[in-house]
Amino acid sequence: MKTIALPLVIAALSLTACAMSPAAKPALIPAPAPPRPTLSDLSWMTGDWIQAGPKGEDRESWLPARGGAMAGVNQVYRPRQPVRMEMMTITTSSTGLVFVAMPAGAEPTVFSLVNDGRDKAVFENLDHDFPQRVIYQRCESDLCARIEGMVDGAMQSVDWRFSRADAPSMPPPPPPVTP
Repeated sequence: MKTIALPLVIAALSLTACAMSPAAKPALIPAPAPPRPTLSDLSWMTGDWIQAGPKGEDRESWLPARGGAMAGVNQVYRPRQPVRMEMMTITTSSTGLVFVAMPAGAEPTVFSLVNDGRDKAVFENLDHDFPQRVIYQRCESDLCARIEGMVDGAMQSVDWRFSRADAPSMPPPPPPVTP
């Protein structure tokens, strides 16, 4: 009996040692994916913004998210030039948040959010000619914006630093008409 029990004990110890050897790796549990950014993560963009200077004025307004979308408009005023306008939306798609730029007279262009959007939102479309990235970032109490991309093999960019704009004042009512 002793001669049979001893080989069984040795075999059991060998199996246990193999199971605990460094070569044996425990099954890895994948880390949960970080939560997808939502429109509420971009709420810091909402409001009326202005960058004014000697060359003119750029205004941008973003409405709070409603019904699954944020709506924005950009207006560019330059002396003795027609006003340029661009409509914009940020919505949720099957791949995440997307920024859609709709410049006057041009087809809409879709850019996908490529970061978490909490203090900086980077939207990218590498197949677009220019820009290939649209970036919004908190800059203290201001809203910084940048468009960038490659043009003829060189990186090009345009930057804005918008300050909060006061609500536009209403013109005074016309004087009453007297008979």
